[in-house]
Amino acid sequence: MEEDLKTKLKVRLGDAERMVLAGNDLISWKSSTQNRLDTKAFREAHPKLYRQYTKSTTTRRFTVK
Repeated sequence: MEEDLKTKLKVRLGDAERMVLAGNDLISWKSSTQNRLDTKAFREAHPKLYRQYTKSTTTRRFTVK
């Protein structure tokens, strides 16, 4: 049930990052960029130096305050 509600709110948010509800409740679903290990490049180029190879990914964080 909670996941269904989150999904419905995310659909309503669309590309927006914030929604203010009655009573000043705030819902946010923000993008977050992280660097992660690119294991394919790691294995192919420098198996002993894997920490040098990362790639960026972007996610969105959903919060209700």
